[in-house]
Amino acid sequence: MISEPPARIEQIRSLCRAGKVAAAYQQARTLLAEARERGEDEAIAEALIALAHVHFRLGQYGRAQALLAEAMSQTPEDHPLQVDALIHLGLCAAETNAPDEAEAYYRRAVDLSRLLGYEEALYRGLHALAVGVYIPRGQFELALAMDQDAYDFIVAHGTPELGWNALAAMGWVYWITGRPHEAAGMAARLRRVSPEGSLPRGFHDALLADLAQDEGRMEEAARLYARARGVATRIGDPGLRVLTHLGASRLMRRLGRWAAARSWADEALAVAQRVGYVHLEGMALLARARASLAADNLPACEADLHQAIDLMTSLRFDFHLAEAWLLLAGLLRRVGRDESDAWSEAAARIQRGRYYFLLERERAIAFPLIARQMR
Repeated sequence: MISEPPARIEQIRSLCRAGKVAAAYQQARTLLAEARERGEDEAIAEALIALAHVHFRLGQYGRAQALLAEAMSQTPEDHPLQVDALIHLGLCAAETNAPDEAEAYYRRAVDLSRLLGYEEALYRGLHALAVGVYIPRGQFELALAMDQDAYDFIVAHGTPELGWNALAAMGWVYWITGRPHEAAGMAARLRRVSPEGSLPRGFHDALLADLAQDEGRMEEAARLYARARGVATRIGDPGLRVLTHLGASRLMRRLGRWAAARSWADEALAVAQRVGYVHLEGMALLARARASLAADNLPACEADLHQAIDLMTSLRFDFHLAEAWLLLAGLLRRVGRDESDAWSEAAARIQRGRYYFLLERERAIAFPLIARQMR
């Protein structure tokens, strides 16, 4: 039975969570140099994974993958460090353009962690499946169930602070699916395990900002986005950076500041494209399309919607595809073109994924389309 992660890896992860990325990088490099000097394969593998974690947090996925491949060559196939490497390889694959590959890595990690009794890694593997596979595919109830199981598991083992990322993910899912009360509950629990200035606190602030914006508390939302963005910028976490930029774009759009809304969407898209995070790239394209639609730049809106659809279709990002097709149908109706094919695609995806909350959220677009179909 292995209840704790390797000390060197956890040390580096703790520094990254606290926002001390430069210190984590230097320490991981030192650990690797010392391990190589001693010629200890296990210590080398552990240090390689620790260093890969830093590169992953910075969105440097190619470098992380190279380090992880080397780490796996240092230990037997049934060694606990193989689990840590597999999870990180899955994370890198999930945030680029290989969700099926990510799922395979995660399932191998979960199976091996169960076999070895590696409890903390089992939690991370379950959470990774939720956030890296089920959420991008729009399988929200599966994601919630998986993350709740993972969180309950880690709490039962007395380390609830390690479950912060499951809380953040569940909060985001509740928010995106139109359940603000549950999202606020997750935010409250997340705050209890989120030191000021840490990465968990950044995700906490971003979630609260989304909720505040939906409730019309725009100044509070702007302040929270800025605080979360400060954490993301200091730490270098690309996921949090994109989410805060998308939130700011949505806020500017609601305030009628179309140019600013597009600028924030452009920035989100640039970050997502730079690191190859395809799921967030698709979300950023949709945000930019919305900004263009609000500003009556209809050709730009249509171009971004088609680009998002082309990008996400092969990866089966079903929820955001439903959203994209719905927006496209609304755009086509607005300019007097036939929207029936786009609406049929949107309706089929909404029904298949049970995304009925999307119709309520986008009622200004959806209800006229529904009414036209009922004539």
